[in-house]
Amino acid sequence: VYWNPRLGTEHERIVKMLKPEDVLYDVFAGVGPFSVPAITISHVNSVLANDLNPESYRYLLENYKINNKSKTRLKEIEKRKLFVKNNTKIPESVLKSDQLKFNPLDFFIAFNMDGRDFIRNKLKYHLVEILNYQSVNKIQEKSNFYVLMNLPALSLEFLDAFYNLYDLEETLTIKKVLASELLENFKLNVFCYHFCKSDEGELKQIQENIRQEVYRDQTLNIESKYVRKVAPNKDMYCTMFKLQFKHLLYQNESETSKNNNESRKKNSHSDTD
Repeated sequence: VYWNPRLGTEHERIVKMLKPEDVLYDVFAGVGPFSVPAITISHVNSVLANDLNPESYRYLLENYKINNKSKTRLKEIEKRKLFVKNNTKIPESVLKSDQLKFNPLDFFIAFNMDGRDFIRNKLKYHLVEILNYQSVNKIQEKSNFYVLMNLPALSLEFLDAFYNLYDLEETLTIKKVLASELLENFKLNVFCYHFCKSDEGELKQIQENIRQEVYRDQTLNIESKYVRKVAPNKDMYCTMFKLQFKHLLYQNESETSKNNNESRKKNSHSDTD
């Protein structure tokens, strides 16, 4: 397994940022340095954690068990489960799939999968079903949704898994079932950790590639935070941006091209003004 104590400050930053109503998807969770404290310290709504390494997956489950076995913690979990059972109802699934059976009592679920498969076969269904669950039950505390991608050597290559996450039929179903206001206000906060040369130009190029090549959206606001130096000419960054639901729903290439052209024209007029 791999765990780096030098990322302790970054682990703490993320955990402190999370609130009880939030939802966390940890694509490359390792042994759980983000996921476990998110559920045990921040007490977030739910965590879906994944790692391809079977040993990391085994210790991820072990870490969760160890950190939630105290009498106080077990009482907290039981109290929360009773509240969910007695005060909410589980609506009919929006998307019919055997990939993931949504249950609001599943506060922590771990998977041993490839990251792309996790995004496209687990995260996608959980995301829609938890939104529907909160909407049907008129839950006031709106969740912030976060995706952590801490595999710095490869994370950038997995970002396109969110583009066209839902096929045409799924997109039509989602638009039919979920309120348009809910979809319009939704934001998926993506935190992608990656390496970069100690060169501001390369970092800007990475950001531009995400806008143009991955999501075909020149208006996407992207920020990058320096995390630590890995080698004399190699730094680690956390690049952050918020995806709207439109980025996840089905788009054919002609529509995407048209939208991008319109966006570029608006930007051009704005620059002129």
